[in-house]
Amino acid sequence: MTGKRSQQWQADLTMLSEIRSFVEGCAKTLGANDHETLDVLLAVNEAVTNSILHGYGGAGLIRIEVRRDAGQLHVCVADDAPPFDPTSHTTVDVNRPLDDCGKGGMGIHMMRELTDEMVYHAPEAGGNELTLIKFLED
Repeated sequence: MTGKRSQQWQADLTMLSEIRSFVEGCAKTLGANDHETLDVLLAVNEAVTNSILHGYGGAGLIRIEVRRDAGQLHVCVADDAPPFDPTSHTTVDVNRPLDDCGKGGMGIHMMRELTDEMVYHAPEAGGNELTLIKFLED
């Protein structure tokens, strides 16, 4: 199964359910099992939430492209927000006591743990493209 599907939404938290449904349908159509699909859904949810809350902080568009390439599921989350490379962000210390942790800060860690690779690209025209890659079982 091959192919590529893409769609865009307003950068609004109320769109998360629709975005997850789109990604879930694509992932299953492209051969991801339930576990792989759930991992990707959680990672995409976090990436989109970060874009909406921290990238835009207001109006904008979120574009999602899902494709399968050589036994891998690729989900690209793109926006026009100011550039931010999560792949260069340091991982938080997950072993520190919860009382020492502030609100948030675990999203990038979650995306790294739930996917096999994260690839960031800053288009010349501006914005961000974060591709979340999940290796699929045969």
